[in-house]
Amino acid sequence: MNQPHKVLRSLALALSFTAATAFGLTFTSNTTIGTGDPTYDGQDLVVSNCTLTVNGAHNFASLLLTNGTVLTHSAAPNGEAFRHRPSPAASGGPSG
Repeated sequence: MNQPHKVLRSLALALSFTAATAFGLTFTSNTTIGTGDPTYDGQDLVVSNCTLTVNGAHNFASLLLTNGTVLTHSAAPNGEAFRHRPSPAASGGPSG
């Protein structure tokens, strides 16, 4: 194999490794993150081909939903509404 091909192959391998390790945790089976559970707060999450139920307020560093993932929450016991509040970084920053 000549030198340019070796460099390109090494670069491709490095990029694929970086992409695979860029996120802290990948969910591949149905999971519930409960109210008051800080286990995943501040982490980068990938959810693939399953349902992620998020109850209560949580602050993830990032959340990537792939391959038909469903993001949901349980019904509120007192009928209160849950709202998604993206961080300014996630929503492209403040407008104006």
